[in-house]
This record gives sequence, C-alpha cells and structure tokens, in this order.
Amino acid sequence: MCKRGVFIVFFWLVSLTGFSQMSSDFSALDKATYDFYLKKDWKNLLIYGKWGLQNGFDYYYLRMRLGIAYYEQKNYRKAIVHFRKALEFNFKDNSALEYLYYAYLFSGRKTDAYALVSEFSQSLKKRLQITDKAALTGFSINNTYRWNPEFNNITSDFILPGEITADGWQPIEKNLNYLTVRFEHQLSNRFSLLHGYGYLTKMRSLFVQDNLSTTSLINDRFNQYQIFLSGNLFVHRNISMKLTVHYINLRPKTYDLSSWGGGPFPTNNYSSVSPENNWVGYLSGNLDLGLFTFHGGIGFSNLNDRYQFQKDLRLSFFPLGNLNVYTITKISHQSNYNQSVAYNNHFVINQTVGFKIVNPLWMELNATWGELSNFSILDGIVIYNDINPIQYKFGLNLLIPLSKKGIEFLIIYEYMGMESRYVSYSDELPDLNNPTKHHVHSITGGITWNISKN
Repeated sequence: MCKRGVFIVFFWLVSLTGFSQMSSDFSALDKATYDFYLKKDWKNLLIYGKWGLQNGFDYYYLRMRLGIAYYEQKNYRKAIVHFRKALEFNFKDNSALEYLYYAYLFSGRKTDAYALVSEFSQSLKKRLQITDKAALTGFSINNTYRWNPEFNNITSDFILPGEITADGWQPIEKNLNYLTVRFEHQLSNRFSLLHGYGYLTKMRSLFVQDNLSTTSLINDRFNQYQIFLSGNLFVHRNISMKLTVHYINLRPKTYDLSSWGGGPFPTNNYSSVSPENNWVGYLSGNLDLGLFTFHGGIGFSNLNDRYQFQKDLRLSFFPLGNLNVYTITKISHQSNYNQSVAYNNHFVINQTVGFKIVNPLWMELNATWGELSNFSILDGIVIYNDINPIQYKFGLNLLIPLSKKGIEFLIIYEYMGMESRYVSYSDELPDLNNPTKHHVHSITGGITWNISKN
C-alpha cells in the first residue's frame, strides 16, 4: 500500500512539473511574440510563432500576430491562413475580418474578399464603406491592331499548287482591328457578372478556286460582332466556378464569280454579306491552396462550321504570397470534329511569368506553343476563331496603374507565327493543304477601372 502511494505521488509530481513547464513556455511565447509585435520585428515574431505552433500552442492572439507579421511583409497568401484560424477562435472579430478582407484583395482573390463581406457586422461595413447592394465593380476598353508585314511578298506572286483540285479558297491576312468593351457587376456577395462587346474588322486577300479556275479577291473586308456573358460564383471557401457563354456573329462577304473571267476581282462589286452565327460555352473552376491556384476548364464550340471540345489545366504559383512575382502554367488539349469525326487532336502549352519592375509598373512575359485555331482563352472570354492557325506566339504585357482609384493602363505586344491554309468546300477534306507560313505583329492598348466595393 505504501509503495502504491509513493508511485502515485511520483507521477503527480512529474505531471505537475510538466504542466508548470508548459505554462512557463506559454507565458514566454506569448510575451516574446507580443514584444516582437510591438517592435514590428516581424522576422523574429514568425520564428517564435511557428515554434509555438509546432509545440502545440495555438490561440487567437498568436494567430493574429502571425497573420499581421505576414501581412506587413506583403505575404498575403500566408497571412490568410492565420487570419482564418484566428476567426475560428473568435468568429466575429472585426480586426481579423478586416485584415482577411484586404489580404484577399491584395493577393488577387477578389471573389473570396467579396464573399467574406457577408460575415461583416454593420459597423464594420460602415467603417470600411462597403455596400451589399449590386454595384458596377469594373470597366475596361481595349483596342488591338494586328498586321502582316509579309503580306505584299506573299500575295504578289501567290499561286495555288496544281495538285489542289477541290474547289475552295485560301485567305491571306493583311491586318485587323479589334475593339472590346467590358463591364463587371457584383450582383451579390457570392456572384459577379462580366459582360462584354467586341467589334472586329479584318482586311485580307482571298484566292478562290472554282472548277480549277483561280480568282484573286484583293482587299476583302471581313466584319465580326461579339457578345459574351461570364458569371462567377463563390462556391465555398477557396473554391469558385465560372460559366461563360460567347456569341459571335460573323459577316463574311459572298461574291458572284459567275460572270468573271479570272484574275484580280473588284471586291467592291458583285458581293453581299452572308451572316454566320457561332457559339462558345466554357465551364471552369478555381481552387486556392496556399501559394497555389489550381484551375480546370472545359469548352464546347461550333466555330467555322466545325465542332470543338477543349480541356484546360492551369497552375498559378505566387512564391512571395502576393502579385509582385507569379508564374502561370497552362496545358490545353483540343479536339476538332467534322461530321462527328475528330480530325485534329493537339496540345497547346502556355507559360506566363509576371513581376513588378518598379512601383508602379508590372510586366508579364508569355509564350505559347501549339495550334491556336477555333481556340478559347481566359475562360472563353477571348476567342481565336481565325481559320489561319497561330502556331506559336510570344508576348510582353505592361500594366501601369495611373491612380489610387483603380485606373490602370495596359499595353500588350505579341509576335505570332501563323500559317495560311487552303480551305476545301468539301466537308470530307481537312483544311491542311498548301501551308503558307508568315509572321504577324499585334499591339493592344487599353484602360481598366477596377471599382472597389468600398
């Protein structure tokens, strides 16, 4: 009996010693991290704070201090994790909610930021001047001009090869101009709507073969109108989905060649507009995890009398936890169908690197390898529906904020390798004849106004 009592007393003393040590460690940790917080010594705060978490100490003030330390170092994506944890200890804390809201915005996660507003108290909304009402949150206008410096050399002595016997035509692009206007509305804390309108005009030469007789249609003018709607839905924390529907009205000209005897054709006569309607649908989803954003999407379209099925995977990486440096890697697979038969399956790879040069100037460098024809980018918002495929392109983007009210100037330069192909009228023949390679340049300029909810 005596031995048993000694045994119990021994373990009670050991437990008491362990508890005292833990209490002492907690007090030291709390005091040290608070002192570092007051001194704004974010580096040491992070060292001690992470040690505390690894040793089982997890509480509201520690998470807030860690979140603020990352926030002050502009590592917003890591700060988000700790502010979210702090809210698990005190889910209505205005300080944690406010920090989390701006961490979302500054890391580019606007959907999560607006969804978080539903958790705000009325006093916090009033102080930050945030409204729950539907509002215009973005506007942009852009213009793209693309030109082919090799146009005259190609068209001056262009001849269709004799082995092409099927009736059809081959376009050679001279230049194009594309104007777009976009509006974004936050209709609720969880749903936003982007809609846009585009007008494209293109100058080109057409070489038409009919019964083995070739006619040159010089300076053919082609017009195109576009409308798209893109809805973005916050599904759950870190998860969003987007559905885009894009309508394209093509206005090609139809020429009456029956009374023409060959040679250059006067395109201002014997022509009429023959409208065509094309559609694109695109469904995508985003998942944000720490410094990464994972994206997947599928698209269906009926561009240029064919059917397309596109699958995309994209990985974005933000090594500093903000928008000062990032990489975006995208892999796409596209299938083109003619009469329900897939005749062209291929991959497209795109790599983008973005970084802040100086304040306030951002640059993006991007490269794409693979055939861009009847192809969707930016979740179905931008469509490459040119019959002549782009085989590769390199681009440089400059983003210059013009004011603290969200007004930005964008300029984009792109260099593209294209290939003109003979298009057979027969649905049984793929458009892979007489490849004529050339290079084009494009410049885009535009103004964007990102209107905050507060």
